[in-house]
Amino acid sequence: MVFYVDAVDNAEYYGAFLIEGPKLPEGSTFANGILEMPEGTKQRVFWHTLKQRVKAFYNLTTGKEYTIYYFAGNTAGVSTLSEGKTFTASDI
Repeated sequence: MVFYVDAVDNAEYYGAFLIEGPKLPEGSTFANGILEMPEGTKQRVFWHTLKQRVKAFYNLTTGKEYTIYYFAGNTAGVSTLSEGKTFTASDI
């Protein structure tokens, strides 16, 4: 599946990740570019670290629910996470 990240002023790169399920587990944090999920978390995470705004994820399970989050960065630091957008994977 392909996603397009909205442009952010002064961004030099864009990142994204998908998690299986409707949202990050309770107690998860994203600060200074570091994602921390609670110990024992069993959700799969798919990171996309290429710099461009177009993000493509492959090998998702058709019919399974995922949530995508975006962030942007430059030499000054990394943004906060976007709101998660939940979708159901299709075989399109």
